[in-house]
Amino acid sequence: MTGNAPWDGKAAINAALAGGWVADAASLGLHWLYDSQRICEVGGQSPEFLPPKADYFTGGFGYFAHGGKQPGDVSHYGAATGVLTDSLLASEGNLDIRDYQRRFRAFFGPGGDWRGYIDNPTRVTLNNLDTIEQAQLTTNAKLTDKQKRVLVQKVLPYTRRLSGEQLADPVRKAISLTYQEPEIQDAGVHLATTIDHHLLPESGADDMQLPAVSKLAPLVACYCGSERLMGVAEAAVRVTNHNDEAVAWARCAAQLLDQLF
Repeated sequence: MTGNAPWDGKAAINAALAGGWVADAASLGLHWLYDSQRICEVGGQSPEFLPPKADYFTGGFGYFAHGGKQPGDVSHYGAATGVLTDSLLASEGNLDIRDYQRRFRAFFGPGGDWRGYIDNPTRVTLNNLDTIEQAQLTTNAKLTDKQKRVLVQKVLPYTRRLSGEQLADPVRKAISLTYQEPEIQDAGVHLATTIDHHLLPESGADDMQLPAVSKLAPLVACYCGSERLMGVAEAAVRVTNHNDEAVAWARCAAQLLDQLF
């Protein structure tokens, strides 16, 4: 993913990225089981890749969150790392906050690919990225409740993957399949562009939990050795964790990864 690192550096980075996902999957079965004795009882000397079961958490302190998952699945942390990785790859190794936000909302939000536990930073971030109500309040068109619902259904898929000048034409064409009236089409375009415009870069929760740092490996891989690393690390963290302490710890972790790579 990096253009300037020597081959051995690239191999180390690839191994680190793969190792992160393997470790996440390996620990999923006992994730958030905090009782060391109970972990030993359940997993013995090979606690890796156990199927998540509520019974493991009986008699020990912890929280069972991954019902329905299978051995080899990743947690929401590993999945969130994948979302940023996909965004970085699509942007040729550059952090594009708007693209990252759209992919995050599309993946974890309603109708997305994620099936599993949603932690507080992810939940609050999704709420902050939902600007539909604000956009509807600013339109002057006189719409029925049904028309408002249909416009939201038409518009949201495009706001998840397009931005700026890319939005208007496909949104208008999609609406024209149902409504020919220019006023309704204009209202739909306004809805799409307003939703897009109000996506704040700092969309995260005031929360220190792990989405802040779980995403750092692919980001450092792209900005390894760059003076921009600290700035992009903070920007990426504030998408899900708009919290100064979370940023401080993430900057520290990013520097450690950078020096390791």
